[in-house]
Amino acid sequence: QEPMQLNWKQKIFTLPISWNGRRPLITLVRSVLDKPKCSINSNENGSTEPARVLLEKLFSQSLKLDKQMSNVFQMDDNMDISLQILEADLQAALVALMKKEEDLQNAERMVLLDRAELDHAQHELERREEAMVAVQTRQLELEEELKKAHNDLASQGSQIEKLKLLLRERDKEMVSTKYSLSRKEEELHKMREDLYLKNIEAEKISLELQSRDQILGEANEVIKKQKVDIQELHSVIGEKELKLLHSLQQKRNQEEMLRVAEAKLEARTLEWLCRQEELKKLTEEVANQKYKIKGTEAELEQMRTVLATIRSELIDSQKSLALSRKTLNNQEHQLEKQLADMEEQKIVLMSHKASLKNAQLEIENEKNKLEAARARNAELEKQLDAKKVLVAELQQDLDARKSALECASIEVLSLKKELEKKMSEFTISQGLLQVKESELVKAKLEIERLRSDKKSIQLLLQAKDAIIQATERKLSDVKEELHELKDLLKGKEDTLLQATTMLQDKDQYIHAMQLVLDDTKLNYSEAASIIQRIANLTNVLVASAKKERDVSFSAEIQEKLLTEKEMIVSPVVEQPMEALNRQKQLETELEITKESLRLKEIELLTVQRTLAIKDAEIKAVLEKWTLKERELQKMEEEINEEAENIRRVHILAQKRTGDKSVDEFTIERLQVEVAQLEVQAAVSALQKLANLSQELLKASDTCLSFEMGASLDQKSETLKAKKGEPFNETKSAIVRLFSLTEQLLEEAGIQK
Repeated sequence: QEPMQLNWKQKIFTLPISWNGRRPLITLVRSVLDKPKCSINSNENGSTEPARVLLEKLFSQSLKLDKQMSNVFQMDDNMDISLQILEADLQAALVALMKKEEDLQNAERMVLLDRAELDHAQHELERREEAMVAVQTRQLELEEELKKAHNDLASQGSQIEKLKLLLRERDKEMVSTKYSLSRKEEELHKMREDLYLKNIEAEKISLELQSRDQILGEANEVIKKQKVDIQELHSVIGEKELKLLHSLQQKRNQEEMLRVAEAKLEARTLEWLCRQEELKKLTEEVANQKYKIKGTEAELEQMRTVLATIRSELIDSQKSLALSRKTLNNQEHQLEKQLADMEEQKIVLMSHKASLKNAQLEIENEKNKLEAARARNAELEKQLDAKKVLVAELQQDLDARKSALECASIEVLSLKKELEKKMSEFTISQGLLQVKESELVKAKLEIERLRSDKKSIQLLLQAKDAIIQATERKLSDVKEELHELKDLLKGKEDTLLQATTMLQDKDQYIHAMQLVLDDTKLNYSEAASIIQRIANLTNVLVASAKKERDVSFSAEIQEKLLTEKEMIVSPVVEQPMEALNRQKQLETELEITKESLRLKEIELLTVQRTLAIKDAEIKAVLEKWTLKERELQKMEEEINEEAENIRRVHILAQKRTGDKSVDEFTIERLQVEVAQLEVQAAVSALQKLANLSQELLKASDTCLSFEMGASLDQKSETLKAKKGEPFNETKSAIVRLFSLTEQLLEEAGIQK
């Protein structure tokens, strides 16, 4: 079945147009039906019955044509006649539709003229209402101005009394401030004298400290010199001790040498004595043996010379020993002197050390005294600085009091001027009050006149509205009928197109059948010639054969001819039946596709409506959001104005409150700054929330547009579910944002 449907569609789109008069007629019908819809008044040629009758005839003719198309062998003559009748009916329907279109356009013009008149009257009524509202507002303003004027007069009287009392209070305050200023100036003068005396004392102390610093410096230099001298003495004593040790060592060495020399001298003296004794003995022996020993005289002489030399050596050694003893004694005396000098130097060094320690103790005492003097000087300087700060504060306070006194005097003068001005304004306002009362009477008369005009115009407008509503109802009915006719025409036009395509298919089929019939005619003629021949043969055989045999032979021939005829005619009959079955299948498939297309169109319309509703809701949310942003901007401006007012009030309070201290002013300033910081934090939080909500709205818009484009081919229920969820989410998010902003505003203490 599906390949047959595809083949049928290809036939529709690739078929050549054989009827030249049918396609322009269809395009003409479409051009007439596709014109813009117009409103119509049913009183002026408002009946649509002839067009409907013509269309019903047209549909009946098309049904007849469909029935006739099923009958294949009677198609040629009836098809042309029915098509001509159908074209005539279509032309008549088109003429009726064109006439109806002209009637609709005329009615539309009339309705437009009536609507223009109604709009003009509406604008006139609105203008009158605006004028009446303006007059009423003017009346209310005048009444309010009168009330204000009365209140102003009463308040001006009370203000004048208050100004008088305030002037008296200001005079008293000025006297008290002058007295306090004089006392403050006396205190300031005393404090300046004390400050001058303390400055002199501080200068004396600083000079004394400088002199003590100089003395300490000199003492430090002396101590340094004494330390250097002591170090030099230590070095000299050390050198002398080394020399003394060296000399003692030399003395010991010389004593040892003397001992050795004495020992040698003693040994030599002993030897000399021994030699002398030997010499004496020898001389005695020589004397005894003078005559015996003559050769020993030379030896004796030698011995004498040796003894003489030894004696001289002994004498020399004794002399040298005596000299060395003398030198040793001298060295001992020198060493004793050096030891005495060293002892004296040690005593001097100990005395120097003691004096140095005493000097260091004195210097430490002087340093402590100097530190105490410096601490006292620092305390005096701190006291002087505190006095100076106090004097400066008192001077500032005095200047502030003087400026406050000047401001108070200026304010008193301004209050006097204001009092005079209030008195003059009081007289002027009384005159204006009388003028405004007269204007109020005139405004009331004008309002009464405008009310009467408004009532008359409202009655006229109600009548016009009733007429227009009736015409609009009739126009809506006519439009509905026209829309139904248009739908019917479109449907029948589609069926006509299908019929034309089917007729073209059937023309081709008839042409093919004609060819088949021509073939069958040829076969029939051949069969007829064969039959003729057979007849001739039968005639020949009749004469020569028997009658029964001829009859049987002719029956066989007739049977053969009948079978050949059935074989030729049966495909010709079977082929139209198959075409009719195929046509019915195609018609059922067409109906199914039409139903599916109609359902798709209905779903598309519902989707478009839901999208339009969602767009309208998004626009409303955006408008609400812009209003919220404007309110936030207004609130920010109000916050800034409140901050400026707080600053102004703070400045005025600083100017007026002269008795407050600096700490209180700083505390108030810090409180104001804390309040400003809280306000700025609240404003920044609100701005962040605004930016976040804008981003959410943009995201919801993109999500909606994306889902809109993606879900056009889906079903309506799934599209509604998908479209509703993000919109509900964005809506709930926006509601949460608004609740958060209100909560933040309540926490920040900002009123709307």
